[in-house]
This record gives sequence, C-alpha cells and structure tokens, in this order.
Amino acid sequence: MNYSSIVDLINDKISGEWGKPSEKDNDVFVIRTTNFTNSGKINFSDIVKRNIDENKVFKKHLVDGDIIIEKSGGTPNKPVGRVVYFEDPANGTYLTNNFTAILRPNPNKAFPKYLLYALLNNHLRGKTFRFQNKTTGIANLKLDNYLKTKIFLPKLEDQKRIAQVLTDCEELIAKRKESIALLDELLKSTFLEMFGDPVKNEKGWKTKRLNRFGNFKNGLNFSKNEKGHIIKSLGVSEFKSLSTIYKTESLPTISVFKYPSKDYFLKNGDLVFVRSNGNKKLVGRCIAIYPNDENVTFSGFCIRFRLKSEKLNSIYLTYLFKNENFKNRMLSKGRGANITNLNQTILGNLEVVLPPIDMQKDFELKVHKIEDLIKLQKEHLKQLQNLYGRLGQDAFKGELDLSKVVLREEFSIIKEVNNIPEVHKSEEQSKIVYQDKITLPPITDEEAEDIKWEKFDPDKPLKLRIEDVSSEFLAGLIKERFRKHHFSMEMLVKCFEEEHKMEISYYSSEQLKKKPYLHERQDLKKFIFSAITSSNQSNLNPFLKLEQVFYDAQKENFDLKLSARDYKVFKEKDAYQRSGIYFKIVE
Repeated sequence: MNYSSIVDLINDKISGEWGKPSEKDNDVFVIRTTNFTNSGKINFSDIVKRNIDENKVFKKHLVDGDIIIEKSGGTPNKPVGRVVYFEDPANGTYLTNNFTAILRPNPNKAFPKYLLYALLNNHLRGKTFRFQNKTTGIANLKLDNYLKTKIFLPKLEDQKRIAQVLTDCEELIAKRKESIALLDELLKSTFLEMFGDPVKNEKGWKTKRLNRFGNFKNGLNFSKNEKGHIIKSLGVSEFKSLSTIYKTESLPTISVFKYPSKDYFLKNGDLVFVRSNGNKKLVGRCIAIYPNDENVTFSGFCIRFRLKSEKLNSIYLTYLFKNENFKNRMLSKGRGANITNLNQTILGNLEVVLPPIDMQKDFELKVHKIEDLIKLQKEHLKQLQNLYGRLGQDAFKGELDLSKVVLREEFSIIKEVNNIPEVHKSEEQSKIVYQDKITLPPITDEEAEDIKWEKFDPDKPLKLRIEDVSSEFLAGLIKERFRKHHFSMEMLVKCFEEEHKMEISYYSSEQLKKKPYLHERQDLKKFIFSAITSSNQSNLNPFLKLEQVFYDAQKENFDLKLSARDYKVFKEKDAYQRSGIYFKIVE
C-alpha cells in the first residue's frame, strides 16, 4: 500500500490574516474557527468582513478546493486541527484568520475532497493531539510537524471513489437530520394549529395561574464527596433537546449519605424545569418524565411541578413551555446577572391557557405518533453515522471495496483550482486586475439575437424554469394535477420535471446553509411553505392554500388519497419510505 506525507500532497501552505476593522471599501470576508463545523463544512451564516491590504488579499485569498486547518483552539476533549473544505458560495473574496492556515492540494497527487476526508479522519481519531502544545490555555498545532505525517494514498481514481462514497453517506446523514428537524417543526406547528399562540390567546381560552393546578419542589442538593445510597438522578445535562423521558436506564446515578424523602422522587407525568444554569439558553427548559416504579430524584438546579388537577395534561404543558413566545414571557420575569434564575413563584404565577382536556389528550396522541417517528429517524441517523465511521476507517486503511463504485461526473473531473491568474496593478487605480478578465463593449440587439440562436438546439425541447413563471401559473398547475388528492414534495417535483418538463429549483436545508444566496431564488420549497395555512398564521400565498399533514404508513393514521399515477410509485415503497409529510389543497 502507498503512503505519502501530507506536505508532499499540497502545493502551498498559506497563513491567515486578520487585518483591520471593516471600512466598507475593499473589505473582504474572513473565515474564523467559529465558522468551522465538525463535519468539514463551513458555516457561512456568520462570516465577518475585514479590511486587508490588497496585496495580501491577492496572495492569500481562498479558491475552490482549498482546505482550511485550525492552528489554534481546541478543547480538553477535542484536539486542535479541525479542517473544513472551501467552495465559494457566492463569487466573493474570502480569506482566513490568523488562527488558521490554508492547505492548497496538488490535484495531480491528491483529490482535494479525499485529502479533506483523510485529515478529518486524522482529527476524529485524535492523531493531532501529539502535535499540539498549550500557550495561556489555547492549544496550538505544530503544523509543520503535523504535515510531515503520512496518510494512506491510493491511486487518484480510487481517491475520487472514496470521496464520492463518503460524500454520499454525508448527504444521507444531512437528509436524515433534515427529516428530524421537519418533524420537530411539525410538533410545534401542530400545537399552534390546535391551541393558537398561548401568549396572544386568539382562540379565547380561559386562563389561570399554574399554581392552581399542582405543587412545586426544588431539587436535591448533594455533594460529590457523599457516599452511601446510590440512586438515579435527572440533571440539567440529561435534558438535551428531549421533551419526554420514558426510559430511565440511561440516567446517571448519584451517591447520597441520607436517603431522600418521598417528595424528592419523581412520579409519572411530573414536569421538571431547569431552574439555574450558566448557559442562559437552558434556563426554563421543561421535560416530562415517566419513571414508573423506579426511584429517580432530580438535581438541585431543577424545579419539579406535579399536577394535582385533571384540567391539564402533562404533555400539553411540556409543549406549552417549549413555545418560544410563552418561554420568553416566562424568562422576562426571571432574575440574575450572569446566571438567569427561575423560582417557584415565577412559575406558579404564570397564566396558562386552558383548552378542553379532551383536546389536550388528542394532542398527546399526536405527539406520541410523531415522537415515535422521530425516534425511528434518530435510530436510522445513528446507523448512518456508524456506517460513515466504518467506511472512513476502512477507506484509510486500504480495506474498502471500491470495485462497484461508478464515478459521477462531479468526481471524475478535477477543477483547476491552482491556476491563479496573473495580476498586475493598474497605474490609475489600486484595485486588483486579472489579466484574463477583459471588458467588452456592449453587444447590439442583432448580435444578441445571433448569439441566442447559435446556442439554441432545435432537437432539444426547451425547458421552462420555475424562476421564469408566476406564482399564479404554478398554483394553477398544482390545482389541476392534485385538486382531489394528497401529494408529497417528491410527487410534486416529479410532476413538474416529468409531466411539465420544467427545471425545478429545490434546495435542501444543507444547500441553503452552504450557499445563502440561494434563498433569493424562486424555490419550490419556499413556494409550497408560503401556501401552508394554519389557524395561527395568515396564508402568504394568494393563489394557493395547502394543509400539511404527517402520514404514518405503519399506523395508517388517516385516509391518504393519491392519484393513480402517484399510487403506482407509492405502492412500491416500504412503510418507512411511504411515511412523511403530505399536502392537500384547501378549497
């Protein structure tokens, strides 16, 4: 097997720049380590602009295929040396800050995406630990020493295959995360649809203070040095993004000298709130717990609320407190400087809306169904993440079978990322001028007509782009095709692309994060979401109204009506693939 040092696979190592505060003129984007993600992607949502000398900009600006490596940073549990892959999202000028460096791959030796994954694998397996030292609490990477280490280097074509396999697995992981996020949003929108905004209370429900329906108790305080009785305890770190806990096997245990009184043990349906925490975002978080017959206590940084009335439902209350408007109202009455604190008085005096208990129980049933699907999606996500880890491990040990991997065009062609055009300074202005960019005089109408027909192929049917049609036209097509039937986003895209021969702009959440400028385009997803109608939100689409529902194919939770052509595709799928979000036209 062939191995090569990292330094032999790059054409250049470029230091970062920070420059001066933004002055608007000649400002450039600067990528910091805060823009790094652990998956090798750049978060472009919070890129700063800085004023940097134009000569440095020319020498140090990023090009597609560059790899940015973290030189300073890290945490006690994660070593310095994270890497991300640069692809220009909007034809801008980007540099990196002085806590990072640019590694520019030699495309004749290393496929850039392969080198990225190899370096990601190194970091994941802790191989950068021994190349870091600490200065005033910050870990610094001995970059030159690290670049001398060797990585597995298959032939170029196999590098591309490995990059393609890992990229495909990453995209599946991203889609699964997007599905989970959509289901979370469905839970929130279902609450709003049934009960409305709990602060505005536009449905006119009766309201009463929370302390009328149960009692509160602060959690158990204990010392880490105590020894004696071992019991399970719910702490702030166990809340995460959960709304309910039904299984307590994974809860941590504590040791206490004196066995707690009965009031300190949780019962089914108890709500537990985060009372105090250094992270303000966690304060006020609420979770419902069902320990059954097991003795489980709760941390002193929490408050327990136990319902004593049948007019309120625990699951309803949990999602009431997850509502952003309601939570903000609650926290506006909190106190403290660096640490925001809740107490029993603040919680008890909160006015809560009281919809009929049967409606609350109906909501609980819907929550259970959606949470079951979220659990299934999370299990699939975990399997994909494990698969990704195994694929990477096998790939960089030379044990991955690549014989059946057919390269797609995007992986079979290496972009010429290293041919930086020559530059000279204009005597009249200080802006960078590229020799391969020249200014042409405007073309005449006749020349434009000639160019248009030169590019036109009469044997190829013209495709209408979604950006070129009006919202009214799109709405008419959807009504004509799906007036009496449910449809999914997949069915809609298929209809436009295959039946109407249209080019569709449909961007995933991952694509929108990576390329923010896509938000500005006419996007099918954006068009559909603007048409969704609910009781708490006015319809933003004057030409189309849609109802959004989640179909569980295993439980067949409602009568799904599909057209004959859609059913042909639908029936070939398994229950998991059939489940998902569907839309129905509201007349």
